[in-house]
Amino acid sequence: MTIEENSERADALAEEIIMAWGQSAAEGQTAKQSAKFKALFEKARRYRDAKQVADMHRGLSMLSETEATEEKSARRAFLEAHNKFYKKHPSGG
Repeated sequence: MTIEENSERADALAEEIIMAWGQSAAEGQTAKQSAKFKALFEKARRYRDAKQVADMHRGLSMLSETEATEEKSARRAFLEAHNKFYKKHPSGG
């Protein structure tokens, strides 16, 4: 899928990566994860964190332009990393 196609699913895709990392951590296997998956996890986490801040401030009608930009930038960086990772590792591994 393209970044634009995945954009609507960014939250679900990030959650999948975060949950996969969590499962790996629960099994004591994070050290065995590839550097590329670790980087993808970090981008997913950064996107989720930026989105949570933006959503909270959006709900309070106090979203700053900087926060909106950070959310958009983090989403794009995550989606780019996700697409790149899954083109090389279609099965997720």
